[in-house]
Amino acid sequence: MAIVINGSGTVTGISVGGLPDGVVDAGTLATDSVDSAELIDGSIDTAHIATDQITSAILPAGSVIQVVSELNNTALVWTDGSQQTAVTDSITVQEGNKVFMSFVGALSNESVGTGAWNDMAFLYLYQDGSSIRELEHDAYIYVNASNHRVYNVAGSHLTGALSSGTYAFSLQVDPHAADSFSVNRNGSHPSSMILMEIQV
Repeated sequence: MAIVINGSGTVTGISVGGLPDGVVDAGTLATDSVDSAELIDGSIDTAHIATDQITSAILPAGSVIQVVSELNNTALVWTDGSQQTAVTDSITVQEGNKVFMSFVGALSNESVGTGAWNDMAFLYLYQDGSSIRELEHDAYIYVNASNHRVYNVAGSHLTGALSSGTYAFSLQVDPHAADSFSVNRNGSHPSSMILMEIQV
């Protein structure tokens, strides 16, 4: 077919592949003339994605947005039956997202074997100073008056949808009797917490 330049300003008769390489440049393409329908699979690789273009807003629900963690090896020993913090950490989340947390409290009994209640501890998971979950731990097993055992009390929790902001979470230990437990014993048995922001 012959190439015809029409009076309307259009050119007809050009077949696919009829233009030499390099003829069509970015300036020739009309604005918004190339959309996803014209792209072939695999045409966009890592090199063609600008920095910070993949944001949490385009990630699917259930994606992990960020992870923070804390390890506490500071030993806590009771002189009374008060409640103490085994481990704590905070995380800043976006509007509507949730926080999934996992925690390990490293407890050891202090050879108090006069009864089951004396070797019991209550563990509380706190969010910004309010208890959101309670666990009970019984460490009645002991060897003799000079020995102890270390117990790792582990658990997890998923919050509901949160408003944007910073939230503090902590694992609190409350022994039933004074001197019946220590936490993070001798600094060699640390408690830990992992917080993950989950896209909703």
